[in-house]
Amino acid sequence: MADQPVAPATLTCSQCSTPVTLAAGETSARCPACGAIARTAGGTHFGLGWRFAIAGNVLFLLLAGFSLVVAMNWLANKYFIRRDATFKKAYTLSDHSKSLLGKIADDKVKVKVFFLSGGGDQRTMEVVKHTLDLLEEYKLISGGLIEYEERSLFGNPRAILEVCDVTKVKPEDVEENEVLFYCESTQKNKAVKFNELYESDSQGGMGGDEASSYKFKGESILTSGIQEVTEAQKTTLYFVTGHGEYRLQEFETSGLSDFDRQLKTKENYDTKELNLAGEGKVPSDASAILIVRPRTKFAPSELETLRKYLDGGGRMMILFNSNREESEKAQQEVDDLITLLGTWGVEVGKDYAYEGDEERTTISVGQLNQGGGAIGESTGPMNFNIVEYGWSDIVRKLNGTATWFMISRSVSKAKQVPEGITVEELAKTSKQSVAIPDTLRSGRIEMDKCKRGPISVAVSVEKATPGGDKNAPKTRIIVIGDADSLVNGANQQFGRNQLVVNSLAWLVDKAYLMSGIDPVEQSDPKLNLSKDAKNKVGAIALIAMPGTFILLAVATWFMRRK
Repeated sequence: MADQPVAPATLTCSQCSTPVTLAAGETSARCPACGAIARTAGGTHFGLGWRFAIAGNVLFLLLAGFSLVVAMNWLANKYFIRRDATFKKAYTLSDHSKSLLGKIADDKVKVKVFFLSGGGDQRTMEVVKHTLDLLEEYKLISGGLIEYEERSLFGNPRAILEVCDVTKVKPEDVEENEVLFYCESTQKNKAVKFNELYESDSQGGMGGDEASSYKFKGESILTSGIQEVTEAQKTTLYFVTGHGEYRLQEFETSGLSDFDRQLKTKENYDTKELNLAGEGKVPSDASAILIVRPRTKFAPSELETLRKYLDGGGRMMILFNSNREESEKAQQEVDDLITLLGTWGVEVGKDYAYEGDEERTTISVGQLNQGGGAIGESTGPMNFNIVEYGWSDIVRKLNGTATWFMISRSVSKAKQVPEGITVEELAKTSKQSVAIPDTLRSGRIEMDKCKRGPISVAVSVEKATPGGDKNAPKTRIIVIGDADSLVNGANQQFGRNQLVVNSLAWLVDKAYLMSGIDPVEQSDPKLNLSKDAKNKVGAIALIAMPGTFILLAVATWFMRRK
């Protein structure tokens, strides 16, 4: 049967009501009267009014989009926000660094940092990139006062001369792969070697073909360098000697050489030793004096020197020890020093803290020596973790961390504190602890007759200088019952070192140092897949995903045909 001819369709123009005839097979035609496009059912008639409306909508959308972009840029410039998306927050600066950068911003101090690169293996380049990315954070947080620049020295002697001209460093002192700091206002510079930026693991270090993890210490090094060049005068700490104290240059386990190195390289202190009997006074450049584990008697003249120093607004830290192996006579040798502290509202106990057991009422001295009864990471009954801190700024940021003490005396606020003096207890043991008198060296110890916890083991003392002068220096004292926390090998363990570092920062009015900077562990992320898993991933990538897109394309084509 032959196909019947299709009769032409007739539409009515919605603009002028003129009949519009459609040719066979067509779905639209132009109106002969007004020129509008007439379409079949569901069609749209594009007259002049419609055209203006569409143009207006497009213009409005363009203006709205442009305005949105301008507003977003303005907000981003005024309220700058960055998020660290790394798993271990590798680019998030610590409170320590932020406080220092805030101080630099307030003082309008400019610092230039040059990274003098010289090439290297893949791991070296990773450390270089991480350091430069971190410097960008310093620049942003400081409001542009920290400026940094990477200079390649490989075959570029002109770059060396340009850097030396800015930083006042001699050309022969410039090396590849080092960080060079320079402060315009203080005219001070400092160079940091590349290998100080990281701490390699024990399986091959930074070089080699094998991927190895390492700890990136860039923030600690960068902050320390910036801090050193921006300080017009270095803070000097004097360590008192002559009474059996731990010594700075002693490299054995009972020395302070590790702590001395930390104070100089990380905290930017200058350290010296002081013999009060020989000097007869505290040097004028002393920011604070430290007495670490005194064991013999202080002469009356030495005590008088300390008394005058403190009355004049001096700063002092004393760390005692309660070593049960020392004789009772050795313990009595420091009684005069304890008496001096008593005049400042501090009570130093002749005892040692023990983390006991609420159910245990007695214990023999032999059991104490064998261990047991300790908490957390401790290795004996007289070793314990501090988990309760006071409200002082010194320990506020330590909340949530454990500070491990070894054998410690009790150090607490006296029942009666002289007027004008503020004493705060910084750290305490748990409720189940007891303070056992040093005199109990044999037999059994009855817990009920000992002082029950919490037991304070560290205090701070502050007194404003008489006269009401707000600018006059305030006397400040820190007393801690454990000196072994600073000796070589024990230094920096379990957070106890940070308590001492924070206390020193408080003594010398450097509140921005009251927090630590931990290294960030870096490692090559690996995804280990079995052979079967690899085959499945390959099938998905080569077959499933392309096949899905092909099916969607075919389905779309059929839908449009209809």
